Amino acid sequence: MPSEALKRGRPPVEEKAAFRNVAVPMEIYEMIRDLSKAEERTIARQLAVLIKDAYQDKFEARQK
Repeated sequence: MPSEALKRGRPPVEEKAAFRNVAVPMEIYEMIRDLSKAEERTIARQLAVLIKDAYQDKFEARQK
C-alpha cells in the first residue's frame, strides 16, 4: 500500500450550495414523492420545479 492514505468521499467544491429544510405534512410529502418519481427527479429538484413554476405564474402574470 502506498505511503499516502487514499482520500475518500466527495471531492472539495469551491462554493457549496446552501439549503434550508422545510417541514410539510406527511400527506403532502407523499404527493411530492409520487410526483418526483413520475418525473424522475429527486424530491428537492421536484420541489424546486413546482415552486419556480408557481412563482412564474403568480408574479410574471402580473407584469403582462
